[in-house]
Amino acid sequence: MTDSILPGDVAARVVGARGDEGAAWLRRLPEHRAFAMAAWGLAEDGAPYAEASAALVVPVRGPDGASLVLKLAPATEWLAHEARTLAHWAGRGAVRLQAADLSRGALLLERAVPGTPLAELCAGDDRAATAAAADVIVRLGALPGPARHPLPTLASSVEALGSAGVCDGVPELATACREARSLAAELLADTSGASVLHGDLHHHNLLRAERLPWLAADPKGVIGPREAEPAALLRNPRRLVLSHPHPVALLSDRLDVLAERLGDDVRRLAGWGYALAVLAAFWAAEDRDEDEVRRWLGCAQSLRAVARVRGAL
Repeated sequence: MTDSILPGDVAARVVGARGDEGAAWLRRLPEHRAFAMAAWGLAEDGAPYAEASAALVVPVRGPDGASLVLKLAPATEWLAHEARTLAHWAGRGAVRLQAADLSRGALLLERAVPGTPLAELCAGDDRAATAAAADVIVRLGALPGPARHPLPTLASSVEALGSAGVCDGVPELATACREARSLAAELLADTSGASVLHGDLHHHNLLRAERLPWLAADPKGVIGPREAEPAALLRNPRRLVLSHPHPVALLSDRLDVLAERLGDDVRRLAGWGYALAVLAAFWAAEDRDEDEVRRWLGCAQSLRAVARVRGAL
C-alpha cells in the first residue's frame, strides 16, 4: 500500500538509510497518515511532492481551508530538531509549524504558495537568487540565541570530520577533512555568539511564498555561528556549480553578495563554505556513496580555491 502513496524511490531511500527500522515505518505509514488526517481535520489537496527525499510530504487543507503540508517521516531525532527549529522561528523567514505528533513522525506545516524553489531563479539570475537567500538569513537571525529545547551543535559535527576510518581508501577526502577540521576549529574559536541555524539552507529549501517573498523549509536545526549559515548556498545547486565554466568566479561573486547583505566577514564566509562542503563529502562517505563523495569533493575543491583567494586558508 505504501508504494501507492510514496512518490518515486522514497521507500527505497528510507530502507537504505534506516534498514529494518525504516521498513517497519513504511508498514505503519498508512496508519500514521490516516490518524494525522483525522486528528487534525485535514483534506487532501493534491499529489505528494516528488522532491521529498525520505518522507511523505502531501499538500492538504486544514479545517478552515488553509493551505498546509502534512509531512510524515521516521520519528528520528532529526525530525524533532526540525520541529523545534521551526517552533523557535515562529514564522520569521520560515514556514510555520502548525502542529506536531513526534511519536508518529507527523508535522503539520504552513504551505508556501506557489512554492517555487529558489533554484529556478538561480539559473537565470544567480546574484538575485543569492540576495534573496541572504534576506531570508537575516530574518532567521532576527531571534538570536539557542532554542528552548536542545539542538545539536555545528562544533560536534566538524569535530567528527575524518573519524572512525570513514576516509579509508579515499586519500583526497582524508586530506580535505584534516584541513577542514582545522579551519573550522579556528573559525569556532573566534566566534562571539551562536544562533539557531537552518543547517541545510540550499536553493531547494527556499520557496517562493505570499506571506513573505521567500520562506525556508526543511531545516536540520543546529546551533552555530551565523556566518556558517550560507555555506549550503555556496555549494548548491550542485549541478550548476559542478558544470559551471568558471565555478571559482561564480562562488566568489556569491560571497561578495552575501558579505554585503549580511555584513559578515567574507573571509569567514568563504572558510565555512569550504569546511562544510567537505563535511557534506564526509557524510556521503559515511553512507558509502562514492558518487556523492566525488560530487561534494568537486564542490569543495572550487570553494577551497575561493577560500585561498579570500585569505581563509
